[in-house]
Amino acid sequence: MHIRKEEHVMTEGLRVSGFYRLLQDAAGAHCGEIGLGSEVTGPRNLIWVVVRQQTELERWPRPGERFILQTWPGDTRHMFYPRFHLLTSPEGEVLGRSSALWTLVDRDSRKMISPAAYGLDIKGLSTGQEAPLPTAPARIPTPNRGSFTVSRDVLDSNGHMNNTRYYDVAEEIIGRTGDREALRGALTEYVSEALEGETISLAWGQEGGRYFILGTTEGEKNVFRMGLEYEEK
Repeated sequence: MHIRKEEHVMTEGLRVSGFYRLLQDAAGAHCGEIGLGSEVTGPRNLIWVVVRQQTELERWPRPGERFILQTWPGDTRHMFYPRFHLLTSPEGEVLGRSSALWTLVDRDSRKMISPAAYGLDIKGLSTGQEAPLPTAPARIPTPNRGSFTVSRDVLDSNGHMNNTRYYDVAEEIIGRTGDREALRGALTEYVSEALEGETISLAWGQEGGRYFILGTTEGEKNVFRMGLEYEEK
C-alpha cells in the first residue's frame, strides 16, 4: 500500500467545490492504483459513494500558490472505507487535513454492500497525519430558508448530484462566496441522493462563524447536513 501524491498550481482562486473535486479525483485515481477502480467495481455493478467528509484547515491555499495533495486509505470498517488527505506547501507547511467515509453501493438497488461478499478489501495505512474521522455535523437553530432545483449539469456519472456541488449551494445560500480564505472547517453528511429535477428545501442558521445547513426533499426526506466554520473577522 502506498500514498498517492499530486502537485497542483492554482492560477486563480479555488472554490470550495473545486477543492473537494481535487480530493475526489485524487481518491479515485488512488483507488485505481490499488485495484479498486472502476475497472474492478464496474463489472460487479458497484459504485463508490461518499457518506461523510470532514476538513480541518490551517489556512486556505492562496491564488497562484502551488501545493501538494496526498491521499491514503484507512482500514476497512464493516461497510465503510476511511480515506485521508493531507494538503501541504512544497516546503512542508501543513495547510489542511481531510477525512472521509466511503462505501460501495450496488448501482441498481442503491444499497450498501458487504465488501467481504465481493472479495474486496483495502489494507489501510497509519501515518500519524490523519484527520479525525467525520461524525455528524453539530446542529444549530435554522431560522433561514431557501431552495434549489437539481439540474443536469450538477450530476455525476452515478446519476445523482455530485457531492462537490453541495458546497456551491451552501456558499451561495449563506452568502460567504467571497470568504474562502477564512474557511477553517467543513463537515458534511450525505444522507440520500439528490436526483435531477428534485427541489431541495434548505434550512440554515448561523452562530458567530459557525453555520449549519440542512437539505430536505418533499416529504421531509433528509438529503444532506453540512457544518461550515469560518474565522471570524
